Amino acid sequence: MKNWLTLALTSLRERVKLPDQLRSVVVDATAGFAARLSPRERWLVVFAGIALVGICFSLFVVAPLLDARERLQAKVVAKERELSEVATLDQSYEALRHELEVVGSANGSTLSPFAFLEGLTTSTLGREKLAAINPIGHEDRGGLARETIELKLSGVSLQELVDLLYKIDVTGTTLRCTNLAIKKRYKDPYTFDVTLTAIALNTR
Repeated sequence: MKNWLTLALTSLRERVKLPDQLRSVVVDATAGFAARLSPRERWLVVFAGIALVGICFSLFVVAPLLDARERLQAKVVAKERELSEVATLDQSYEALRHELEVVGSANGSTLSPFAFLEGLTTSTLGREKLAAINPIGHEDRGGLARETIELKLSGVSLQELVDLLYKIDVTGTTLRCTNLAIKKRYKDPYTFDVTLTAIALNTR
């Protein structure tokens, strides 16, 4: 143990650059302190020094590395969330582009109001929720052709119904909803069966 302390003191003299007088005082004080310690106390000092080095290593090396890792993980999570939002926006864009194509076709002379309403409904709700669509009347009066269409929907939510009504209203066509009957489902109170009547006016 004395040899180890002597080597440590020698290394301390070589590495610590202090004025000669101050260095002598520090080395002598350290040597005197070591000489007064019992072997057990010297071991305790050694263990305390090792513990101090470990604490300093944890505080100044390990902790900054862990903080840097947490920041990187947070950035990865944020980028994954942004990627998910971009994918959602891309799907919304494709759906809107498809609806725009349907509306553009509806404005043409080749697509009837019946076909337009059917296409708009299936693109908005899906074909499985379109229970039936039937023309229930056609009338010519004063140079105008009035066509009445009945649409039956199965298992739609209120939000889906609002979306469909909004799209019917803003398409720029003469198609308008004139009657709406909503029936709640007992097994699923959040979905409804809907019967919708719409009319379309066209110039003859």
